[in-house]
Amino acid sequence: MICQLRGIGFSAGGRKILEDVDLDLERGCLTVIAGPNGSGKSTLLRIAAGLLRPHSGTVLAGEKKEDLFSMNPERAARFRAYAPQDTPSVSFSLFEFVSLGRLPWRGEQPAQTRSVVTAALHLVGIESLLDQSVSSLSGGERQRGSIARVLAQTPELAFLDEPVSAQDWGHAVQMADLFAGLCRRGLSLCMVTHDLNLAAMYADRILLLANGRKIAFGLPEDILQSDLLSSVYDCRITVDRHPETHVLRVFPVGKCAQ
Repeated sequence: MICQLRGIGFSAGGRKILEDVDLDLERGCLTVIAGPNGSGKSTLLRIAAGLLRPHSGTVLAGEKKEDLFSMNPERAARFRAYAPQDTPSVSFSLFEFVSLGRLPWRGEQPAQTRSVVTAALHLVGIESLLDQSVSSLSGGERQRGSIARVLAQTPELAFLDEPVSAQDWGHAVQMADLFAGLCRRGLSLCMVTHDLNLAAMYADRILLLANGRKIAFGLPEDILQSDLLSSVYDCRITVDRHPETHVLRVFPVGKCAQ
């Protein structure tokens, strides 16, 4: 187990955002956090990454189960990396922006930094844009730049908040293929997404949240059930399997289609 969350609670503005949430993140696994808007997904991700202290509960990191919030900041930065939902439109060049991921590795030679950053940009398919200003890039390109910054940090555990929300289908699948491949090579990854079909294809585990509570956690075939999803999302949802790949498919059914 690379990270354990136990009894996580958080409130803001007099409202409970999370209540008594547990989550186990296994080494080398791709874990998806899903659920309706306002269910606490992004808040839980930030807490798991050590960026937001919970009002109750613990976050234990690594094999030694260290309190993440008591960990040396440099060690914590080498252990985990985080990409938010929105990538800032800054005036840095893309290369400079992704190079921020190397800050926890102070003292390395510039040639090493350039090698790691260029490799990260190559993985997400925007190496040719490295001299462009981040502010000049499209939303999808900025998002991939944020992913590259996380990869350049070379963490053991990566947290990504809706990392393909600005991607077209082709690039979304390319990014998901990349995430799965990195997990097979030892990276642990936890991401928030609304794309349940992407979760069906790539997730090792899915945590389903609603109203700040854990509804279910397990294998995709155990979580992606029509009755459960219809109840959580308050709409009719059907689930079947693709006739060729046999992967689960999730379809919301609007009133006009019934």
